[in-house]
Amino acid sequence: MDPLSITASIVALLQLSNKVISYLNDVEDASKDRAKCAIEATNLHSLLTSLRFRLEEGDASSPWYAAIRGLATKKGPLDQFKETLEVLQARITSGKGRFGQAIDVLTWKFKKEEVDLILQCMERLKTLIGIALQMDHFKLSQAISNDMTFVRGLMPSMQADLESIQQGLDRAQLDALKAWISPIDFLAQQSDILRHRHQNTGQWFLSAPEFTDWLDGATSNRTLFCPGMPGAGKTMLAAVTVDHLVTSVRTSTTGVAWLYCSYKSRIEQNVEALLEAILQQLVLANTPGVVQLAKQLQQHHNTRGSRPTKDELLETLQTSSAQLTRFYIVIDALDECAVENGTRRQLSACLAQMRNSTDVCLMVTSRHIPDIVQEFRDALKIEIRARDEDIKPFIQGQLDRLPRCVQHDPELPRMIQEKVAGAIDGMFLLARLYIDSLLDKRTKSKICSTLERLSKEVKTVERAYDHAIERLESQLPEDAALAKRVLTWIVYAERALTTSELCHALAVESGETSLDIDNILDEADVVSEYLEGIRETWSPGGQLYIAITCLTYLSFDTFRHGRCSSDGRLEDRLIKHPFFEYAAHNWGKHASSVQENLFDLAASILTDDGSMSSIVQATSVYRYGLHLTTGHWITEKDNDSRTCLYIAALHGHEHMVHMLLAKGVDVNEDCGRHGSALFAAVRMGHTGTVELLLDSGASIEAKAPKLRSILQIAFQNNDRTMALLLLQRGADAAITDQLQQTPLELAWVDAGSPGKEGWIPIHAAASKGYSQVVQILIENGTSPNTMDNRRWTPIMYAAQRGHVEAVRVLLLNKARLDIYDNNERGPIQMASYHGFPKVVEQLATFDPSLDMRDRRGSTALHEAAAQGHLDVVLLLLGRGADANICDNQKRTPIIAASSHGHAEVVRTLMHHGANLPATVFNGWPALTMAAHNGHDDIVEMLLPTCSGSQVASSIPVSFLFLLVEKGRLSTLQLINSQLKIDFACSDPHGGSLLHAAVLHRQYDTFTFLKDLGLDMFAIDQKGDDLICYAASSGSLPLLDAVRRYVPLTRASSERGWSPLHWACKVGAQSVVERLVQAGERGQSFATHQPASNWNPVDIAIYHGHMDMLQDLSSECKNALGPMTPGRKPAKIVANIMCDGCHHVVFGARFRCRTCYDFDYCFMCKPLPDHLHEGHGWDYDESLISTSDFE
Repeated sequence: MDPLSITASIVALLQLSNKVISYLNDVEDASKDRAKCAIEATNLHSLLTSLRFRLEEGDASSPWYAAIRGLATKKGPLDQFKETLEVLQARITSGKGRFGQAIDVLTWKFKKEEVDLILQCMERLKTLIGIALQMDHFKLSQAISNDMTFVRGLMPSMQADLESIQQGLDRAQLDALKAWISPIDFLAQQSDILRHRHQNTGQWFLSAPEFTDWLDGATSNRTLFCPGMPGAGKTMLAAVTVDHLVTSVRTSTTGVAWLYCSYKSRIEQNVEALLEAILQQLVLANTPGVVQLAKQLQQHHNTRGSRPTKDELLETLQTSSAQLTRFYIVIDALDECAVENGTRRQLSACLAQMRNSTDVCLMVTSRHIPDIVQEFRDALKIEIRARDEDIKPFIQGQLDRLPRCVQHDPELPRMIQEKVAGAIDGMFLLARLYIDSLLDKRTKSKICSTLERLSKEVKTVERAYDHAIERLESQLPEDAALAKRVLTWIVYAERALTTSELCHALAVESGETSLDIDNILDEADVVSEYLEGIRETWSPGGQLYIAITCLTYLSFDTFRHGRCSSDGRLEDRLIKHPFFEYAAHNWGKHASSVQENLFDLAASILTDDGSMSSIVQATSVYRYGLHLTTGHWITEKDNDSRTCLYIAALHGHEHMVHMLLAKGVDVNEDCGRHGSALFAAVRMGHTGTVELLLDSGASIEAKAPKLRSILQIAFQNNDRTMALLLLQRGADAAITDQLQQTPLELAWVDAGSPGKEGWIPIHAAASKGYSQVVQILIENGTSPNTMDNRRWTPIMYAAQRGHVEAVRVLLLNKARLDIYDNNERGPIQMASYHGFPKVVEQLATFDPSLDMRDRRGSTALHEAAAQGHLDVVLLLLGRGADANICDNQKRTPIIAASSHGHAEVVRTLMHHGANLPATVFNGWPALTMAAHNGHDDIVEMLLPTCSGSQVASSIPVSFLFLLVEKGRLSTLQLINSQLKIDFACSDPHGGSLLHAAVLHRQYDTFTFLKDLGLDMFAIDQKGDDLICYAASSGSLPLLDAVRRYVPLTRASSERGWSPLHWACKVGAQSVVERLVQAGERGQSFATHQPASNWNPVDIAIYHGHMDMLQDLSSECKNALGPMTPGRKPAKIVANIMCDGCHHVVFGARFRCRTCYDFDYCFMCKPLPDHLHEGHGWDYDESLISTSDFE
């Protein structure tokens, strides 16, 4: 290592040690160990600085410098110190705060033995540098040698420590990404459910034939529907399935994700949140490529302070799942997914899109909800009921909870098992409740009478809950009252409350302006049971109590001061007031059914600027907490632009809206980017509030945010009722927004569909799959056969996007299937191209003519085969589609499938009688198309079915040259082994396949062709041999390989171009040097066009290889000849390749005046017979300056 490099290493160490010393000085709660490290690092910094200056001032030729080099060897003392500093830096600075931001406080995390190792390393280096500064090179060399021996024993543990720290940092980054993607932790929920599982629970389910067929993909149906009554154990079986998939099925190419839908969390679990949860699980499983996709999504939105949209999440999931061979998704309790805001419908639509584009296997559990049962009518089905093999072990596990009399009586456990198992009627939940009903029965007689009653009464969850309430009310009065208040919160809360939130809520006293901390319950006294089904029976005033509690809490003086000005203060507020976030977000929902009793209390908050500012900020944190550090929602959303009327309309508080309007508020007041109160009510689907606002004079033509119309919002929500109401009240379907889009055009733009001219709302509704809106528009006079400027009808848009229900609605309304677009394609071809078998089946049922052709002569079968949609191909063939039908270029479906590499489709078409030898595409059979595109599996499949001489005669020479140029060696070997192909052929320039292999740098293909016996001494029409081609390729290995067989016997080709000219043209320095070493010397050659003399050096300059010329030795430069005076680099001809040498064209060129993209560089001046008959050449010098050839 030279002195300059040693100095550079020391400078880098000085910079790193400066940083680490700064960190060490900033560590809080500093220990003595930290102080020792800081002192030693500072001392070393001073010694290194002295050594640096001594190196810069000394004599590099002295023996001392040679000894100093030992300090900077790989894994030497300087390297060791660098690694020690990196360990210190990484360990001190790793950590994250609550909202994902870097921590401000540095902490000391080292054990004593780790500190000892660090100090030893520093001490050794201090000793070595001290010796070095004494200029004793002999002693320094000896010390370095001893030090290296000692350190070799320590290096493995130091390296392991570094790797451990790096893994910790990677894990921290992954955790931060996980938190950003989704706050929902379904992994923890999965673990919690499995904790209550008894051994072998659900084994019957995993062994069911329907489950194994679904798991193995034995049928084309990739959806398993598992309905069951409430309490049947659906969630436990979903968890058992997930556990089986994760432990036995999941691999790097097989993904698994799961969702536990919950009625309590229906607000948080919108479609975006559920898609985020699926993405999060793929990230945590380290699914290939997914982490990078998620990071890109995070970076995109972090700069904007935004969250991913549904379409962005869906696209990311589709891209991610496309990298998997199979993707299992388990959804528990789909019936608990919100219906009112469209979450269930949107989630089903997203999953349908994923299943259409990737191999997604979906399992869904649900109660027997008619529309869900209808949606999954074609799926594999397993009815979920509590089975004896699951129930009895569960009951056995509960017996230890029962009174002692059960433990001491050998008959009672058996009786309890039999009676409870016989009484539950397939409901796990009843088993738990019935066991609980025995907890306070202290004698055998009472247990027996209770069991006898269970066997006689109606088996319902409601009755079991009645018994639970009876036991609750039998407690002491204070305990019973507390239990009822707790249960009131649990069954009425809009989401599951944390224990801390619940304790604060229970401590609120009506009429108070602050919270009495002495009134907060101990968390250990709070218990929970879910009794939502009977809440109005035993707690009829629950909603009013909770609404008053929320509003009272929000009215506290501490919140009247307004929003917090920083992240830190806001975080402190949320910690000190844990119920604030819930109250701010959900007070309106609780107040909606009891609003007439709350007007004064609510109005006092809504009209207070400080309170509203605090509430808005808390609501923003609830929705966007992970982005708090960006300040986006603090500065932009936290404002007072939303009026009281807007807030009331947003929550659907009709009584409050009526009271505010009666007080004279402006019904059309604009709330800035939020829009008007009418917009809020329409967006949230509050029909009654919308009617009240319209009756009070709200403008139905007012523009919402982004200048969208009110009707547009209803259409985007696919809200049939709201859209009908607005149309009946005079809404204009043709009104446009700021992009001149009608109410449905925004949906169109979001869909990214090509072209938009001439279309009307029904086109966009069909494209989005809004079947109800399509029906509304047809009922209001829109024709289902309206065409846009591309002659696309609504059913074409619905078909090409796979919207089965929209297609059905249009067909029932007499949509025509005999209308074709500008390319003469119909709906069935569009659906076949995009791979939607259910749509194809519907269309084929209404119009059985499957062989309709488009402008290219393609049928639906051509489209499906080319795209590899096997299910559509099978469907079309089953309905009688012709497997041998040809398009305008005589291309059959099997050629389309072969060309695109769809082996299963090819096999299916062969099974259905596809005629291989007779099917040609521009003279190329299906075999040739598969070989051309490198699909060896299809080539191997087709070869045995073909007659050798017949196929060989139909394979064009140009095809063989393409295989060679692309390096398709395996395909060439297959063809050679099974067909009688003559490889001794030539291209239009007289070049052989060997020439092509060399020119295109295909070394293995060159070897294969050489071994077949092709002529190594062949020359092309212009006299270039394999040496010239090798030089033109710029490949030194190929040049050496060719020279083993072909000597450098000719100075130039017939045109005068030598191998050196070609090597200089491509700037191949190693080839130039090898040729000169072998005795090649450049010769000048005169050209007529352009008029000039050309030495190899001129060619190098003309093609811009000045750097190569500078790096050549004097001998090589002399061998290239003298430079022509005035020679300059020519301009490159953008995107034009020479059809002779296949290199980019510089400067002058010959081009055909008739053919597109048929050009030759001046070094490959074409011959007349290269032109088509009647064509001619133009010589173009437009890119050569006048001084080029002076």
